[in-house]
Amino acid sequence: MDSSQYYAEVLLLKAAEFESEIDMAKGYNNLANIYNLKGEYKKAIEPIDKSIALCQALNISKGISSGLFLKANVLQNLHNYVEAEIKYFESLAIAEANNDSMMIGYIFQNMGINKDFQGRYDDAVQYYFDALKIFSSIGEQLGLAQLYTNIGTIYHHTEQKEKCIEYYKKAIQIKKEIGTISDLAITYENLATTYIEYGELAKGASTIDSALYYSRISNAKGSMPYIYFAKGDLLSKQKQTEGALEIYKKGVELSKELDDPYRISIGNHNIGKSYAALGPVSYTHLTLPTICSV
Repeated sequence: MDSSQYYAEVLLLKAAEFESEIDMAKGYNNLANIYNLKGEYKKAIEPIDKSIALCQALNISKGISSGLFLKANVLQNLHNYVEAEIKYFESLAIAEANNDSMMIGYIFQNMGINKDFQGRYDDAVQYYFDALKIFSSIGEQLGLAQLYTNIGTIYHHTEQKEKCIEYYKKAIQIKKEIGTISDLAITYENLATTYIEYGELAKGASTIDSALYYSRISNAKGSMPYIYFAKGDLLSKQKQTEGALEIYKKGVELSKELDDPYRISIGNHNIGKSYAALGPVSYTHLTLPTICSV
């Protein structure tokens, strides 16, 4: 257990001791958010449901909206995109009734991510630029940084390399300026993956090092499998197939710890390709790709 989780649980116990339902609602939300950031998505479900229930009982509309937003994000991270979208719309209705511009901006941003994950890039871009207008108008720098990462991802999917790199670098610059490190790992991983795919291996290698560094100091365990997979791709491009194989296996093992079938499938697919590149192998050593429905 890391220090953030420890203190969240201590504060939650204190809130229960003093029978402060408001503080308990905040505490459950905080604990769920910590689990979500750590990539322990299934563990986040129970505390966020408790937070939402308490806010509903106390008629705290902003707390309900915040809880529904976090629940949607957790469901999205579990690749349950349809249920996530339902929760986003429920959160949005409350945020609009409250004229909560910041929450509306973050909901639009995450709805864009939801569409991106489903390959619906035109819909994703529309949500991203709706959020961009809101964040620009209220000066929400963290939201802008996250949006630049997401827009860069769309350009990556649509093979617009220069725009992709430009937006990733914008995101990194803002995150460093405002002193947030929790999201830097995944942005560096995205940038590294782009460099590797386009054959800029030296840049890819140094960028992966940055991704690993920020993942470790921020305890962003959820980003580590993707970083390992990017590192494996780099080694494969460098014709270091055995090294790539070992790195892919690390990514799969961590994905199993996070109970994430989607990433397990990605890693096993890469492992299968590595064995194929090595030539004939004993079937006793072969890890076949996992076919899973997510």
